[in-house]
Amino acid sequence: MPDSTTNDDRYMITRVKALYPRINQTYKFDSSAGKKGQSVPCDALDDGAKYELSFLLDESAAKELYAPMAKAYLASPKRDNTWHETLPLPFKKEVDEDGEETGNFIGKTTLRGNYDGELTTKPAEFDSKRNKLPADFRLTTGSTVNIAVKIVPYAINGSGVSLRLLAVQVLDYIPYAPPSPFGEEEGFSYDASAENTAAETNITDIFAVAEPVPPAAAPVNETPKNDPFEEPVKRPSKQAAEAPPSKAKLASVIDKWADDKGK
Repeated sequence: MPDSTTNDDRYMITRVKALYPRINQTYKFDSSAGKKGQSVPCDALDDGAKYELSFLLDESAAKELYAPMAKAYLASPKRDNTWHETLPLPFKKEVDEDGEETGNFIGKTTLRGNYDGELTTKPAEFDSKRNKLPADFRLTTGSTVNIAVKIVPYAINGSGVSLRLLAVQVLDYIPYAPPSPFGEEEGFSYDASAENTAAETNITDIFAVAEPVPPAAAPVNETPKNDPFEEPVKRPSKQAAEAPPSKAKLASVIDKWADDKGK
């Protein structure tokens, strides 16, 4: 069972970039998964089950976090003559694609899924306004967060200090995108911006009414002037029979559409 958390061992890590968050549920490392093994979802009671979140620190933030961790390390009642005189660096140095150090550091906070078979409580997640996020919320790498942790000295497989994950506040969220199993190919490319532009067509263009075009005059059957026996046939004017609808009637149709849409 984890120790109770006091105000003295709590610490708030502020405005850092989240890296590889796995806190929507518990995960464990599976050496048979992927090419070199990887973390996979698991039951909270499984051996090795834990919630975990890494985060990026610049040098100033790393020094600030190191101070209370070193203090807890030196003050631990578990301390004996096998412990180091000072706390070894608890962070990894970040390197770029060429293996060069960037000057930044990577910290890590975890919470086991259970302690001696007793389940822990999933770390709570909140938005910037302190609203609690749903249980299935997926935090993403690159999002900016505040992280509430408990500083815990340990003496297992050596000595050091761990950061036990308590809660996360999401300040800037990068939407989750499911990973694709495919490589990039030549061919069709979906352009979401073009679809959005089409959706923004002005509604006045959709319902614009063209001015009615008068029909062409009906042809006149002319009787030869020198034919006294053929009586001219009078035909009703097509223009008179099919008078174009008035603008008032067209407007009433549009009004009806608007009324139907509102129902």
